[in-house]
Amino acid sequence: MMSIRYGVLILLISFFVVSCSDLPDNIPPEPFRLLTPANSQLIFLSPAQTIPFSWEEAIDPDGTDQVTYHLIISQVDSTGNLGQDVFRRRGLVTTYLMIDASELDASVWAQDSTQLVWQVIATDGEAETPCEQPFYLTVSTLNQAPRPFDLLSPADNFQWVFSTVEEVIELRWQRTTDPNGDDVTYTVVIDDNPTFDSPELRIDHLTDNLLELTGAMFHLTLLPPETGGAFYWRVMATDGELDATSSQTFMLSVQNNIPNQPPAAIELHSPVEGALVEITSTSGSLTFDWSAATDPEGEAVQYQWILANDPNLTSRLLTVDTGTDTVMSLANSEIVNLVLVQGSPSLFGFWGVIASDGVKTTQSDGFGIELVLNIPPRPFDLLSPVDNSRLFIHRRSESYTMTWAASSDPDGDLVLYRWLLDQPGGDFQLPVANRSTGTETSINLAANFWINLLVAQQQPDMNFDWNVRAVDVDDNMRLANAPFSVRVTLDLWGDFQLQSPENEVILTDPGARVLFDWAESTDFNGDRSYDLRFSSGGSWDDFHPALASVNAGTSTQVQLTVAELETALGDNFTGYWTVYAVPTDQPLLAYRSADVFYITIDTP
Repeated sequence: MMSIRYGVLILLISFFVVSCSDLPDNIPPEPFRLLTPANSQLIFLSPAQTIPFSWEEAIDPDGTDQVTYHLIISQVDSTGNLGQDVFRRRGLVTTYLMIDASELDASVWAQDSTQLVWQVIATDGEAETPCEQPFYLTVSTLNQAPRPFDLLSPADNFQWVFSTVEEVIELRWQRTTDPNGDDVTYTVVIDDNPTFDSPELRIDHLTDNLLELTGAMFHLTLLPPETGGAFYWRVMATDGELDATSSQTFMLSVQNNIPNQPPAAIELHSPVEGALVEITSTSGSLTFDWSAATDPEGEAVQYQWILANDPNLTSRLLTVDTGTDTVMSLANSEIVNLVLVQGSPSLFGFWGVIASDGVKTTQSDGFGIELVLNIPPRPFDLLSPVDNSRLFIHRRSESYTMTWAASSDPDGDLVLYRWLLDQPGGDFQLPVANRSTGTETSINLAANFWINLLVAQQQPDMNFDWNVRAVDVDDNMRLANAPFSVRVTLDLWGDFQLQSPENEVILTDPGARVLFDWAESTDFNGDRSYDLRFSSGGSWDDFHPALASVNAGTSTQVQLTVAELETALGDNFTGYWTVYAVPTDQPLLAYRSADVFYITIDTP
């Protein structure tokens, strides 16, 4: 049984060996040729361009294998040998390939011109067959202008006569293409000079090879009404890379037979007839407007605004060309000057408009208008005391002066002033105090004014804002450009003197007794007490509050030991002392002695 199995196995192995030995060898694909681009062709490249490559089909003799293709594009170096590949694509199943120029290696774009060689290899999966002959290809990245082209119609020296703005003449030219494959657009230029130095008409970005010109384009843009002329036209083809190709130049004789008519009537709008306009400020403006005047031939209408002494607008005071605008604004400052020149704060006149199409004109009626000046006084500044100043109110007999620059009135009216005092941030509508100064640009305020003001507020030290209002005879008012801030402080200096210890005394003995005494105060009648005050400085702020103080009652002396002073003021004290006479019924009206004495404590 075992021998039978081995026999069968040997027979099967022999069968397969004989069968495999009878199989034919694989045959590679048959030779084939390249088609496009043709050998030695020159191609101008642009990044958006597509290049078609095609070749013959490679037949596989076996008839069962699928043939695929490898496309290879390589550079040719200076010695004629193959350099680096600039494009490679494997496994193509078609006999063509569209390649975007942007897919080529960057080395191609780095040169103005590059020689390439391209070839295709066919494979059936086991064997390869190269194309019969590689093709050479020169690519240039230099942009080329569109190809030359000709004008078609109308013919050179054509004569065109039109009688309406709707009549049309067609300009035609050949289409052209761009060597780089760029899109081409056209520009038509028309001029009365064949050099086209400054074209009268230029129409860009045309994609068609046709332009329709109407009688209106010549009538409104190129020709004065009822005239003719010789014009030259040509077309520029542009590839979008600033390279252009120009056609030849044709002459076109044009005759305009459209009769000219003046613009239609104008209707004035505002200010209305008989308007009374009060000018209350030199800033701003007065606006005049009117209806647009149409032109029968469609020509552009331009306007001239007029202010005159008569309704026919012949005796003119002012004229303004507004171009095509039907609105005109006259600055208030100009109106003020115009009115004042007449020697009166008011002016009665007439305003109107003339419309022109460049040849004929149409004039509106004149609207009466009365201009009356009623302007507040001109801006002015405060002068002194300067902003953020401080006033120390010393004695009742003194006065404090505040000044400001003079204002003037645009109408020529008399200007009067009122001085105003308000709380910080106030609007001066209900001021704390106010004083009329007539035509004077300063005010003297007695110390009593400030004393009474602070006493009423029960404050020895307050901040205020002050300003000045200028008023003309028509009750027009103007505040100064900016209010000034002032801090007012009661620092009343009395007539009484300090007596001892003498000024600049140096105290060295801790056990010594020091007598502080002073003269009786005669600054006011009534009951008073005295405060002896010490400070490290000699100003009002340093004594409010004091570093140390002793109330002496009605006595004019206080006796202290040096040790007591050291306890209150500290070791090695250097500073000042003074005395305040304080009224019993009004502590705010404390008078400081006429002196402030220097004192030094320097004990072992």
